[in-house]
Amino acid sequence: MNKPADQRTRRISLFKTRAHVSIAAAVAAAIAMLTGCTAADGSNGTDTPISTPALTVTTNPEPVEATNTNGTDPNNDVLAVDPASLSADGYGIAWVSPSGNIWCRISEGTYGSGCQARDAPVPDGANCVNPTFTVEQLSKGFFLHPDSVEPSCFNQGVFTTEHPTVLEYGQSVTTGGYTCVSRRSGMGCTTGNGHGFELSAESAPWF
Repeated sequence: MNKPADQRTRRISLFKTRAHVSIAAAVAAAIAMLTGCTAADGSNGTDTPISTPALTVTTNPEPVEATNTNGTDPNNDVLAVDPASLSADGYGIAWVSPSGNIWCRISEGTYGSGCQARDAPVPDGANCVNPTFTVEQLSKGFFLHPDSVEPSCFNQGVFTTEHPTVLEYGQSVTTGGYTCVSRRSGMGCTTGNGHGFELSAESAPWF
């Protein structure tokens, strides 16, 4: 008499079990899909970002900054330039100041290095006696020697070059044991043992 009721009870129980299994399987499948996506895109569960066109920003490289090492003015740093950029006519390197007043060259030979200015006072100790030109017509400057500086006057372009390169204000060059720095106040050069000069339209001290 109770068999039909028992059968209905077993059917309901089986249906619930199958429903639970189906729900569990669906949940497991959903978790597997999420896990699979996370492993594939490497996003650690975050949304995949939308791709946007790449933006390329071009900047001009700064020059290498060379620190002033003479200890006299640590706040007045200068930019060191490659001596090769000042190569001139096969005789060392040569350059001109931004104003065009001061010309310099560093090359081999006893009188191959120094600077001369079209407009400058006569340096102390310079011999400016010339039978052809007046003192005002001569350029003034210095010869650089490894262990000294020699003041002089010039009746020709000893340190000039046909195709000059400008050594900008705030730039320096070091080669052959000499270092020269271009500043608005003038051109300064020093030897390896500490001698040097400052040449400008207003003054020409040396030491």
